[in-house]
Amino acid sequence: MLNEDVTPHPVTTYARTKLAVSQAVLQAARARGVNAVVLRAANMSGPYPPRESFLAALLGRIHAARAANQILELNIAEARRDFIDVRDVAAAIIRAGEAEVDGRVVNIGRGEAVSIGDLVEWLIEAAEFPRRMIAYRRERVESKGGDWTQLDICLARRLLSWEPQISLRDSVRAMWQVSDRTESG
Repeated sequence: MLNEDVTPHPVTTYARTKLAVSQAVLQAARARGVNAVVLRAANMSGPYPPRESFLAALLGRIHAARAANQILELNIAEARRDFIDVRDVAAAIIRAGEAEVDGRVVNIGRGEAVSIGDLVEWLIEAAEFPRRMIAYRRERVESKGGDWTQLDICLARRLLSWEPQISLRDSVRAMWQVSDRTESG
């Protein structure tokens, strides 16, 4: 479990940039008395996912396979990751703005590592994609997050009086519904 004291070791340009910005915010808070907090969010799910995310890519592949009436080929890693609905993150941002947490890093996640396979299944279910049109393969994790991420969110509970409210299954369903409306025009 990753708490706020774990020193990050980013491997991508995106992650290194996020770390540099976080460090600049914390340094400004210490040196100049700037009122600031860094929220370290887990992987995002829910409506309008970031385009570069795993779930957004999967949404696109489901839409493309459906439109072309083709088999959806899915490579599923035996990985578990902490995911959080974007609406829960928004609630945490509001709480952080109201709380006395200056100069801190606070993890925002569900505090649990969820199977990537479960997330994929929930999205397939929400899309009502025919199971007979899916070809599954298992693969190793080669991504930047490794095969396991889980955030310790005790500090968020204590300092922000916050915890996630939206189930991941509901989050994935909402993500599909918004995506399907957007694709349908």
